Amino acid sequence: MPPVVAAVAAVAVAACGEQPGATDADRYSAELRPLNGSGVQGRARLDREGEHLTVAIQAEGLTPDRIHQQSVHGFVGERRAAECPVRESDDGRLASAYGPRLRALEPFPTVGSDGRLDYRLTFTVDPEQLEPLETRTLVLEGASTDGATYRPDLPVACGRLRAVARAGA
Repeated sequence: MPPVVAAVAAVAVAACGEQPGATDADRYSAELRPLNGSGVQGRARLDREGEHLTVAIQAEGLTPDRIHQQSVHGFVGERRAAECPVRESDDGRLASAYGPRLRALEPFPTVGSDGRLDYRLTFTVDPEQLEPLETRTLVLEGASTDGATYRPDLPVACGRLRAVARAGA
């Protein structure tokens, strides 16, 4: 191949690759729907760039003045996607729908006296542990069951993660 043709071919190949400033960033969102008659609802947004995951959650209807767990759930090694249950019951079918906890989003926040959660934190994660995020769910936990007994592990809201955009795409 003549040197000029080789140089043009190298430039053409480079131009087809990643553009300067392009990143490996993904954005996901989830509508959080109530479980177990909690009335909890909200939204979540997850932005992943390489090994950094930024999570923002806004929710209302949570038990006031209590710590509420939140985590990403899904199935590893299976070809099935995690789903939020259609029914709101706590009869043991919830975890079979959304799968085991893959990543706890710690530290868990304490919700204020208004029962509202406004959470934002960036985590360092192993992308292999969470990918593909579009097959995962976000679950919030913690509720009073009889007005007095607080169960920190009771699922109160779930949302299926949906891809929103890919930066640079």
